[in-house]
Amino acid sequence: MSGSILGVLMSLVLFGSGVLFSIAGVVLGHVGQKRERHARGFWLTGLITGYVGIGLSLLIIGAWVLFFSVLSEMPSTGDGYYSGT
Repeated sequence: MSGSILGVLMSLVLFGSGVLFSIAGVVLGHVGQKRERHARGFWLTGLITGYVGIGLSLLIIGAWVLFFSVLSEMPSTGDGYYSGT
């Protein structure tokens, strides 16, 4: 559960890098589902926040990829210091 929560927070703060913690939270949530049926609140919270963290990380990474691909396609003006003229 704490790994999943950490994954969501790191995804928001560190631009999508919390995906590993979210994956670990999902895996451990499923392990807890098999082994500890009576601790339903803990493993369910880990699963929900883990899947939310994975989705959020993928959205943030996709937005960064889109941003840099659009940025690379923009024409340069050639008026700057590095234009070589």
